[in-house]
Amino acid sequence: LLLFFTDLSSPTLEINTLEFPNENIRPSGYNVTIVCTSNFSKDNWGWHYYAQPYWIQMFFNGDYDGRDCGGSDGDSEDSKVCTYVIQNATESDSGNYSCISRNQISCTIAEIYLEFQGT
Repeated sequence: LLLFFTDLSSPTLEINTLEFPNENIRPSGYNVTIVCTSNFSKDNWGWHYYAQPYWIQMFFNGDYDGRDCGGSDGDSEDSKVCTYVIQNATESDSGNYSCISRNQISCTIAEIYLEFQGT
């Protein structure tokens, strides 16, 4: 689990898996849910709305795969959760999964490496 914070105006962000959370190598053949959770930043420049995360985008091995949560007007919340389910995971699903959370001021990146091996 890697967390990157750019400054106090960035939203917080955490990435984890629901299944096999403490395993370095996960078995193939199971569904695995990746969860990105973002919360409002500590510094809001006087406007709470600016601190709230409004968009989380998900990436696999650095490539945006079209999965996101939010991104339009009215999507700002104190806490935003975005999930992605890997169906019937195989070895080819091994790699770096990352999320970028954005608020009106800044952004934060979190990354997790998942490895799948046959059972």
